[in-house]
Amino acid sequence: MQNIRYSLYENGVLVYQEDTRLVSVCAERKLAEVRYKCGELIAATGIDWMVQREVSGGKPIPQSVKDLCASYRARSNELEQRVAEVQTWAASDEDKAVCDAIENITAV
Repeated sequence: MQNIRYSLYENGVLVYQEDTRLVSVCAERKLAEVRYKCGELIAATGIDWMVQREVSGGKPIPQSVKDLCASYRARSNELEQRVAEVQTWAASDEDKAVCDAIENITAV
């Protein structure tokens, strides 16, 4: 079964709606999205090559870059906790209002 929400409108009137979303699947997708976005932001700082340079005996990583990466990780952790919190609101795994709330959480 796919995890989708499908609505068909004719002349602005809802004719048919199918919603097969599950809270657990929505939560998994949102967590993956949050982690991916956080990884992208951290990679954009250039930390990977800085770590390699530092390990090989080069310049140390600037504190500002470390702080920026730590802030991205902290934000990611906050969002993951928010998803887990919203997931606990579900009456069942088919609670569509909770699916909407999880999907409305902005990733990083």
